[in-house]
Amino acid sequence: MEKICGISLSDDILFGKCVYFEQNTLSSYFALAKDIEVEKNKLQEAIKETKNQLRKIYEDNVNTIGKANAMIFKSHETILDDEELIKKIEDIIKELKCNAEYAIFKAAEYFSNMLKNVKNEYIQARANDVKEIGLLLVENMHRKENSHKLSTLLAESRNSLFKNQGLIVAAPAVFVSDVLAFPKLGVKGFITQNGCETSHSSILAQSLGLVALVGTGCNLEWLINKELIISGPEAAAFVEPEEQTVKFYLKQQQEYYTLKRRQKSIAAEEKNLTKDNVEIKLMANINSVSDIKEAEKNGAQGVGLFRSEYLFINRVLPPTEDEQFEVYKQLLLSNKGKPVVIRTLDIGFDKIPDYYKNMFPETPSAFGVRGIRFCLQHIDIFTRQLRALLRASVYGRLRIMLPMVSFLDEVTATKELIDKMKQEFIKADILFGKDIKLGVMIETPAAVMIAPELANHVDFFSIGTNDLLQLAFAMNRDSEDMRNEIANNNAVIRMIKLVTSAANKKKIPVSVCGACAGDINFLGSLVGLGVSSLSVTPRQILGIKEKLKEIIFAEELKKIDNKLNAFLEG
Repeated sequence: MEKICGISLSDDILFGKCVYFEQNTLSSYFALAKDIEVEKNKLQEAIKETKNQLRKIYEDNVNTIGKANAMIFKSHETILDDEELIKKIEDIIKELKCNAEYAIFKAAEYFSNMLKNVKNEYIQARANDVKEIGLLLVENMHRKENSHKLSTLLAESRNSLFKNQGLIVAAPAVFVSDVLAFPKLGVKGFITQNGCETSHSSILAQSLGLVALVGTGCNLEWLINKELIISGPEAAAFVEPEEQTVKFYLKQQQEYYTLKRRQKSIAAEEKNLTKDNVEIKLMANINSVSDIKEAEKNGAQGVGLFRSEYLFINRVLPPTEDEQFEVYKQLLLSNKGKPVVIRTLDIGFDKIPDYYKNMFPETPSAFGVRGIRFCLQHIDIFTRQLRALLRASVYGRLRIMLPMVSFLDEVTATKELIDKMKQEFIKADILFGKDIKLGVMIETPAAVMIAPELANHVDFFSIGTNDLLQLAFAMNRDSEDMRNEIANNNAVIRMIKLVTSAANKKKIPVSVCGACAGDINFLGSLVGLGVSSLSVTPRQILGIKEKLKEIIFAEELKKIDNKLNAFLEG
């Protein structure tokens, strides 16, 4: 028995038989063109055909995989609108007097390698998208499809499966179009040499419930017809497992299914109640629209934190107002009337897009110009974002949240900007929501101390414990010492109590959206401190829902009061 390690895309366990599949690759065959214009026309026809194909895939699958995931095909379509890519292909045809297929191969290779060299996993993952688009263009010139080849391979293997087995595809990499075809062809999972969890094919695989191990780093051709167990929790695959190993993982699989059934029942519960029936709202922290499906499945009551800076990073140019509007609109629509908290742009230090680097010192500090401070210094950038948010607000329950607030003036200046914008919208007959809420992140010690004043001017607080505790304890947020020493620390308890007391006097809700919100050991203290909602990663929601049932609010409140009184008495 051999073990292969990689990156897991599922918590499930799959037993199966392997089929090795290597996609058609972009042909590097060079041929002199008899007529350059004919080759350019071939390219334009292929672009047109491929766009139609992607639109059809989107329309055929949007109801099955959800709009957020189907947007992958829209993003692929935008690659075909990239003037730089098309110009590169046409230039190669002209300069080398070659066939369109070879020019596509060279251009795709050029841009793919360029993306792979960027020190960012998300950008690197887009290299595969460029290759796939190149392949689709060539296939549409010759009317070939990978699925024909795959379908034949699978038909030969399906009859030899044993009970409890599924078909597992082993491949150097898989494209989005492959993953989409897998369920229809009876494939239950896959294992690849390359890949990462942020690629479009990986995101789609998770959405479709496929068990997969990607980025193993090894040639997998030797797995043909081999029996395989993929263990999601261990991020490993076992080749030709022994009987004892099979029995062990069959038991693990049954325990997993039992857990999923229990969690499904918990997720279906509308309210998250403590043992003495105090309700705590559970929201999701998300970075993209594609995260919403998992959040909804786990019973999230809305989005407690959408980090809008992810719209700005990994780009050549900043997003336009219209581009931002479309994302915010999709977020609100996907949440079906549940509240969505969108944090305004928070860049600086380790999150500075290349196109904004001239606005920062050569070696920016972690807490120099950041969050609301940056936005108010660059009103044009802030105005674009606020306009996009206001326009999108008609599609759901929008909550705008300001990061890194330290001064009351920062809030009043933003409110004046929004009010002015609303008046401009009214004059221009542009619609905006009538129930937009404005809140602040309490993540600086200064914000804690002026919480009573801030509460007079905002609709909600959200405590960002990651930065707040880093600043308060003068420790790096990733430090092991910080994680070990701050839990239930008196300073932490007092800071949160100051904030919840200020909020309660003005009857505004308080959420916690930092790492402390997902800490099961700190959950009782947060409940006792009067926090009304928690915002955590989608995967943490079910565990917290279950733990809340064991907590008695009255007891936690008493513990907090005793702790604070003992501290004051010395």
